[in-house]
Amino acid sequence: GFDLSRKIKKEENHKNIPILMATCIADITGFHFSDEAGDKEWLPIDAYVEKPVEAGKLLRKVKELLEKGEGD
Repeated sequence: GFDLSRKIKKEENHKNIPILMATCIADITGFHFSDEAGDKEWLPIDAYVEKPVEAGKLLRKVKELLEKGEGD
């Protein structure tokens, strides 16, 4: 996911595609993502959710990203 998100965001034709990362990294490493964690070069995603994620929460996040993108 990390490498793919970097490749997508570096491509001029694809850089505005929103990326929502679903991860269980906190369960494995104890590391928690937050809006303040890392930077856009290290992890160029637009949002993330911790797995397992409830369907309603996932749909809300997708809707937020799509609506945000409409304003660009």
